[in-house]
Amino acid sequence: MTTITLEQCLSRNAQILGPEYANLGTTEYTGWLNRKILLAFDEEKGWSVVKLNWIQLFLRNFLAFYKNTHLANIIRARNSQDIKILF
Repeated sequence: MTTITLEQCLSRNAQILGPEYANLGTTEYTGWLNRKILLAFDEEKGWSVVKLNWIQLFLRNFLAFYKNTHLANIIRARNSQDIKILF
């Protein structure tokens, strides 16, 4: 199984993310179910862009669900990829 690199993920989701990734981390207003656009990393799948609604955001923020979208996980994944490139 091949994993998706960060560059592939960003290019595939360019329309969602907007120019210069301006929509990353912002709220997408779609009526009653507003969604937040976040970057996620999973060891098996690689990088992805996810949209979480307010219920999912509550679970993420207060009950530690969706750990693959937490900033510490994103930073750790990006740094580990940079180290692999150097060696």
